[in-house]
Parts: sequence; structure tokens; C-alpha cells
Amino acid sequence: TTDGGDLWFQVQLPDTLNEPVIDISMPSSSYIWVATDLGKIIASTDGGQSWVVQFDDVSKTEFMNYIEMFDELNGMAMGDVYAGSPTYNPGPALFLRTTDGGTNWISVNDSAFGGMSGDTWRRLDFVDLMHGYFYESGINPQKLFKTTDGCNGWIETSYSGSTTVLKCYDENI
Repeated sequence: TTDGGDLWFQVQLPDTLNEPVIDISMPSSSYIWVATDLGKIIASTDGGQSWVVQFDDVSKTEFMNYIEMFDELNGMAMGDVYAGSPTYNPGPALFLRTTDGGTNWISVNDSAFGGMSGDTWRRLDFVDLMHGYFYESGINPQKLFKTTDGCNGWIETSYSGSTTVLKCYDENI
């Protein structure tokens, strides 16, 4: 929609993309990014008229959980650990950052914690390139982590409950 929801337009993904979309980010009416269940990030810069695969590396992940573009250049994405079963290959989860609109997606997490997000996009959220939260799955007990330096380091929070949805409005709320 471009008019507050009065009229809706269907956006077609390319016929060659025969896989479910897991998450979507649209920082403007022209720019669209999607993360798929086969580990791809695809993007459109013309409101969905044409698409390009920006990330597809099964040696790093086979399932993308999350994508958040903060504007037309800067964004974060997350994929489950590679190798089929995070239980037997527990880390690290794949966190990707772009600062050039997705031309390059750079792996920014080399910490061996977590391996997957048990509820796809619902268990992690970033408010900008530096600040984000991740509630890991595949381990017991599950823990909530926070990064303040763009995934270079992660701090285990004091949160001891369970969660199925995270939504952050800034680095503190």
C-alpha cells in the first residue's frame, strides 16, 4: 500500500524463487528485502518490479530468520547455524550486516553462542546496526543476549524467563 492501507498492491516474487518468505523489511515504498527459509536474502529497489539475490551461501546457513533494514543502505540479518541440526552443531548463529544496501553482507558474529532462533524473527530484534537482542534456542537453559557493538560482543542479560517475541524500540526499551 502507498496510501495508508486504502488500496493494496500484490508484489510478486520472481518465479525462480520457489521458497517461503520468513521475514520482510521495507524502509521505503521502493526498497524491499526478504529473508527466505532456504537461507537467501533477496531485494528489490523498484517496489517489487524486479528482484536480485543478495545472499545465498549454504556453507553459512540454510535458513534465514530475520532481516531489518534501518534505511536503504544499513541493515542486519540472522540465519540459523549451518549443518542441519543446531543441537549437534550449536554455534555460532549467523549475523550479517550491510552498510551498502545489501551489495555486501558481512558476517559479524564469531561468538559461539546459540545456533538458531526457535521462533524465526520473533526472538531477535535490532534497533540499529550496533544494538540488538537475541534469545537463543537449541540450548537449555535459554538465555537472552544483548549486543551494543554490532555483534562483535554479546552480553548475557539477567533475564531468566522464557520468551517467544522480542520487540525493541531503542537500546533500552
